[in-house]
Amino acid sequence: MKKLLSILMVTTSVVSAPLSVTACNIKSIPETIDEYDYDRLIRDFIDDVKIIFDTEIQKKFDNYRFISEKEIPEGLTYLEILENQDQFKRNNKSGEVHDKVLDWVSSLIPSSEIIALVQKEVSGNVNYNPILIDKGSPLKSGIIVDEIDLEVQEEVLTFSITISTVISLKGKNQEITNEPISNVVTINIFEANNQKLLEKVREVEAGYTNLINKEMANSFRFSSDSGNLDQTSLEIPENESITNQLKQKIKDNNSEINDENMQLEVVNNSIIKASGSAKSLSSKFSIYYSKPYITLFKAIKSDKNSEKLLLENIKGNNPEWIVYETPDKPLFKEMNKQIEAGDKISRWVNQYALLAESEEKTGFKNLLKNSQSNFAIDKKDDANTLAVFGTKLSGLKFSILNSQFDLGDKYIFIRQEIKKDNTLEYYNDFIQEAWEFHKVFLDPSVKEGGATIFNIQTPNTWKKEDFVGKTFSTKDFPTKDLLYANQDANIKNLTFNFGLNAVHWPNFGDHYTDLNEIYINKEGELYCYSTNVDDILTYINYLVLGISLFGDANSNQYQPILDFWNYNDGTSRVPANQKEEKLDVIGSVFTLKFSQ
Repeated sequence: MKKLLSILMVTTSVVSAPLSVTACNIKSIPETIDEYDYDRLIRDFIDDVKIIFDTEIQKKFDNYRFISEKEIPEGLTYLEILENQDQFKRNNKSGEVHDKVLDWVSSLIPSSEIIALVQKEVSGNVNYNPILIDKGSPLKSGIIVDEIDLEVQEEVLTFSITISTVISLKGKNQEITNEPISNVVTINIFEANNQKLLEKVREVEAGYTNLINKEMANSFRFSSDSGNLDQTSLEIPENESITNQLKQKIKDNNSEINDENMQLEVVNNSIIKASGSAKSLSSKFSIYYSKPYITLFKAIKSDKNSEKLLLENIKGNNPEWIVYETPDKPLFKEMNKQIEAGDKISRWVNQYALLAESEEKTGFKNLLKNSQSNFAIDKKDDANTLAVFGTKLSGLKFSILNSQFDLGDKYIFIRQEIKKDNTLEYYNDFIQEAWEFHKVFLDPSVKEGGATIFNIQTPNTWKKEDFVGKTFSTKDFPTKDLLYANQDANIKNLTFNFGLNAVHWPNFGDHYTDLNEIYINKEGELYCYSTNVDDILTYINYLVLGISLFGDANSNQYQPILDFWNYNDGTSRVPANQKEEKLDVIGSVFTLKFSQ
């Protein structure tokens, strides 16, 4: 990688030229740039490029993992490499033979294929528009062989080759940033007279490849109802049911394979989930003193009849008090027909959404294609599959005679299946537990005059004097710490591990928008609002708790979600210079409870 960076001569500069996007290959258009989590956008971009880079290189070099000296270019021989092994020693990598090997290996890199795929599958997605430098390839320094190491074994010459590139993109402040990535491949060269050993080694590799890519392709699965897929991806490498299954099958297939250093690692941006088939809108709760609105406030204060009525009207596939919409896609039309026919599948989480995402998500799609795995989503067998994790399997070796060989990285696809009988039951239980969380988290009480106020528990480390009487930018306010501070409420979130957001619905709209500031008065009452161009406070108290199964509600509302649009029964427009006096008259929806 040092060689590549020295060639690139990495610099940082400000880019002011407008972005240009080709008319073809447009995937989706974001509503506003403000909706982006810029850091997440950059991570996703890098991950999508790296999946193509890694898998295209691995696919190409798998053909050269075990070869005879007859297959190397003219002008190179086994003996010549052996006699000049000093040219491959660290800190002294030079010489005629080294350069011949470098030229040969460099010629094998599928650079044009990688660049074309990256431009089509990644740069062609206009969601990435804000971070593209231009309409050209983001791999502006090319793809090179960074380093070649040689291990001389008794029966074979083993090359370990590092192939590198740099992803160039725009950072938050429009500066050019460069992210280096690399991949290590192996070439084992056998003498021409050692054909029997080569055939034996290839036989072991072929058996292992067949086991992973075909026989076991659809057999990896575990049970969990958790929607926190990032957390689950960290737990998969330690999942004993999966690792033990793998080790036993590999041992049964070939006892010569050593699994002592076997590793599993979920590939970034290669997780698909069973959502995307429906979007919820709680706009019926925005009509002040309507039946949904009145019922909510009675139910939140533990009126059992009202609570029963509320849940009856927000659960199920056709909830009366939730507005929903489904994308106009053939798969989802089929889903709707199955629901109408009585199938116990949820409109919000189901195998049709899982199948659609498997065909559309760039990282997963490319990982599956290049892995050459027989994994496939099945509408019947995956009725209870919540997510699939594209996972790298590595670290397996085997020895023959006195030589040791690495088996190449493989990719397996691990299903997460729900513990419920069906996804409709799963969805209804999610709504139930999200509601139970609302009740404890909001902790309602009645103020003098009859107004309801929600008492929000702050973290134990917060000191009242650090917050009261102060104004905060919503970007700087530690909202996440506040959302997860109530331990009694968190007990209600042990099954689904759902995500929490503080969200704002505008008067007319179908997506969350941002508020500018938070003000906390001397009594600890919290006000949230926007400030317009005339320095007037608007959308005062338009803030609600949003609970989403997969935790990314701001960027993905096509998933199981529960919020109640607006707790406020009206709003006012307040000049910013009269903020303190006017807000105290209006009153708050929230008050903060401090431990110290």
